[in-house]
Amino acid sequence: MFIGLPYWLYTRFWLPWRSKAYYENQKDVVIMPGWVPILGNALTLNNELEKSKKLGDNLHPTFRPLKESIGFKQGTFIIFRGHCMNLVINHVKIIQDLYVTHNRYFDKDPLIRGLVREMTGKSILFADSNESWRARRHALAPAFYKKKLEEMIELAKGCMHGTLDRWNNYVKAGPAPIDLINEISLAYTRILLACAIGDNLDGVEIEFWENGKNVRRDVPFVIR
Repeated sequence: MFIGLPYWLYTRFWLPWRSKAYYENQKDVVIMPGWVPILGNALTLNNELEKSKKLGDNLHPTFRPLKESIGFKQGTFIIFRGHCMNLVINHVKIIQDLYVTHNRYFDKDPLIRGLVREMTGKSILFADSNESWRARRHALAPAFYKKKLEEMIELAKGCMHGTLDRWNNYVKAGPAPIDLINEISLAYTRILLACAIGDNLDGVEIEFWENGKNVRRDVPFVIR
């Protein structure tokens, strides 16, 4: 009891408060409004959930505070989930250091991997930094030359213009059900195919066995 209470106060109150005080003086760092001792930003996050329910927009509880505080600026947004601190990084140089320069020193959070698995599959982007990752990264190394990347960026822009035209046509046609997973998959698969073989294979369908029946599906669906 005599040891547990001081330790609880130290970890639940003193450390979060000290972290908050430290980051308040850092450049380009914003702390989510509404921080209170012990609870952190729990009240703010709960209020955002209730607001989303009333508005029916289903936004993540961090979306509005993040947009209002950071927007399109570079910086870091800090959220206290109780005594645990989360950093939302919106800075190109920091992301480059984390995912490229110093990638071997840490593993990505499996939470994000699970969230995007339906769209990206077992992508190298979110894989653990183990021997398998290093072998795959080494195999991709020849593609990471500046001139090639510049050319691929232009291809990617062209593919995204095509995807946006496709979505705009959906809007013009009026309300209709849309397979969002397939649409996102189509968007990035068109880019991958255009960069890899020079053709995004729009309109190409492939025979695909589904529930014992041979049907025709587009390339992104079959690849996924």
